[in-house]
Amino acid sequence: MLSLQQFSDRAATVAIKRISKNSSPLFDSEVRAHESVKKLNSGHFVQLLAAFTKGSEHCLMFEWADGGTLSEFWQTEVPPTNLEHMRSLVRESLDQFQGLVDGLFKLHSLENYRHGDVKPDNILRFKNGTQVGALKITDFRLSNKRHNLATSMHNKPSRADMRYMAPKASRSSPSQLSDI
Repeated sequence: MLSLQQFSDRAATVAIKRISKNSSPLFDSEVRAHESVKKLNSGHFVQLLAAFTKGSEHCLMFEWADGGTLSEFWQTEVPPTNLEHMRSLVRESLDQFQGLVDGLFKLHSLENYRHGDVKPDNILRFKNGTQVGALKITDFRLSNKRHNLATSMHNKPSRADMRYMAPKASRSSPSQLSDI
């Protein structure tokens, strides 16, 4: 069981992701993935602030995305009314998408990981005074470290959202192609 909750006080607002103790491998996997991602020094991955166990739950504490998801932004953003606003929105969007792609490239080449579930709902928006804000990839519970050994896992379909996978990636064994 997963749940996400916002906690706030005057000092900080954070997100807490709760995972049942019955899902300890999921918790351990996500913590390891975030430890690897942190080494990349990319501004386009959500930062894990703390990981702990309380009672019957494992908890992951993250920075709070005050702008929601990219999907929510696309659904609620008022379309540009003039050419300059359109240019600005496109420029900011392309800059952020370039940062996301650079982050994924680092993830693939330096750490030998793949995310496995990149989609608008797993890209969070942090307000920063621009129209688009800072975009960061989240939800590393499906990420895995690639290796050269053949395992039965390679024949199992990914749990990623098939709407955002390339058709070829959805038919083949899991690879970094599923992040593109």
